[in-house]
Amino acid sequence: MNHHLPDPNLTANQIHEANPLRACIAVPPVVDFYFTRHRFSGLCSEILTNFLKENRYEVQLFNFPLQKKKGSQLPLPKVLDYLKPHIIENETGSVSFFTRYQRFGPMLDQCADQIIAFLPDIVLISCFAFCYADPALDLASQIRAINPEIAIAIGGAGVSAYPDFFIGNPNIDFTLTGEAEVSVPPFLKSLEHNSKDFSKVSNLYHKNNGEIIAPLIIKQTEADEIAFVLKKTHATPKALYYSTSLSRGCPKKCRFCSNFLCHGREFRIIPIKKIKQGLSELFMNPEDSDKTIYVNFEDDNLLLAPEYFLDVLKIFKEKFSRIFFLAENGVDYTKLTPELVKELIALGMQQFNLSIASTHLPILAEEQRDATFPLYEKVLQILETHQIQSITYFICGFKKDSKKTVAANIAYLAKLP
Repeated sequence: MNHHLPDPNLTANQIHEANPLRACIAVPPVVDFYFTRHRFSGLCSEILTNFLKENRYEVQLFNFPLQKKKGSQLPLPKVLDYLKPHIIENETGSVSFFTRYQRFGPMLDQCADQIIAFLPDIVLISCFAFCYADPALDLASQIRAINPEIAIAIGGAGVSAYPDFFIGNPNIDFTLTGEAEVSVPPFLKSLEHNSKDFSKVSNLYHKNNGEIIAPLIIKQTEADEIAFVLKKTHATPKALYYSTSLSRGCPKKCRFCSNFLCHGREFRIIPIKKIKQGLSELFMNPEDSDKTIYVNFEDDNLLLAPEYFLDVLKIFKEKFSRIFFLAENGVDYTKLTPELVKELIALGMQQFNLSIASTHLPILAEEQRDATFPLYEKVLQILETHQIQSITYFICGFKKDSKKTVAANIAYLAKLP
């Protein structure tokens, strides 16, 4: 650590006031075929930033993927060579495939320079998904090369999926799995005291003289511990766009999903009173008072609590005179009913993002994914009647997928509204 050892005669609060920890939160550049800026809200990083500020830490958040409006083309890495037969170079048009592999955000050495300029004692790197592990670890390597004294921790859903992979990297000192609300407070408290005893820090992997120490305590949030964040992601002269997430955990056991590794199997929702309080404290510029508001819910499974979801929409409508809703991460159509669809439309759901995973029943069985296609088609009919746009997600690349099954998905969707 860069900061000096504290005077043992001082209390913890006096130590903190005299020598506040300088913490840098870094969201590494994304390397992928596509990037959706308004979806990349960094809600977890926002929770962490708010927590640190509330506890009087000096904090700087770098959300590097948002620093550049356009991506920079990169050569396709060797590990993705298998995609080459499926990519038509320079293909354009409304049904064109993702043809360009890109980096969204600055070069890694430029990211490291920005971080180092802040003179942090610790860098907390956020890895949103395991597929973004490489740029996260490469950023840690860049930071370590410039200043070997800075402590580097990494967390996020990507880390929770495979923590051993990250803590095994020589440039990572700490790996935080699960949710920030339950692991970060005791972790930072140990750092403040320059303690080498992290045994009481939940969900923390660390190193002791090169030996990897796994966490002794695994913990998930209780419902009232979940932080409420409403993050502004975009603004136009006529509209403001926000993202939030109100729930954690999923009892479903879809084989391809790693949600439970980060948030657990138990479904929890933020208490209504916390949402009301958060909305009452929301600051808005006076010139934005007449703008249309769009709120996107990034939750995986809010329809596990349909009445709660409806109540939340009503609370938002009481706050804003003109508001519409989205759930761009998708909603589970098997939890919809015709009546619920109509209620959601009446409350301002502007678009329905639905997920079917696959139309191939043997694949769905292997992936432990429910399907009720007559209900799905009924939902689409209702949406068409009310002139509400729908988007359907499916996955290609399951273990039993083939060109034929993927083409069957497309053919099935092509004949639906």
